[in-house]
Amino acid sequence: MIKRYRKNPDEKALKTGYYPRFDEFLQFVAEERPHGHVNKHWQRISELCSFCHVKFDFVGTYETLKEDTKYILRHILAKRGNALEAFPDKIMGPTSARHNFTTSLSKMYSNISENVLAKIRDIYLPDFELFCYNKYAV
Repeated sequence: MIKRYRKNPDEKALKTGYYPRFDEFLQFVAEERPHGHVNKHWQRISELCSFCHVKFDFVGTYETLKEDTKYILRHILAKRGNALEAFPDKIMGPTSARHNFTTSLSKMYSNISENVLAKIRDIYLPDFELFCYNKYAV
């Protein structure tokens, strides 16, 4: 990836191939996926799992993890006092950490060309639809 996508890579990066940047990784996925080269780690979720064969009664998302956790815990733990309210905060971390994560994502995506983003959106469209995500939110 580094040799193929990085302008002026240093010798260490070329030799080891370690640590491709996010933009290099997305370029690689956008170009390789249409040719059938798919590593299971970045394969569509809809291709890895048989969602049509499982009757789900709940699907949570990262964006609503705190609320989803409370919902699940209420049903599993039958409201065991204040522990129920505090538990999701420990998972999610402070609001400032979530803000920093969102800011970091925005910064990472700001360096990606619209052409590469369009290809990635098309590749992962089945997953965006399956999980009700807006493909243009990225």
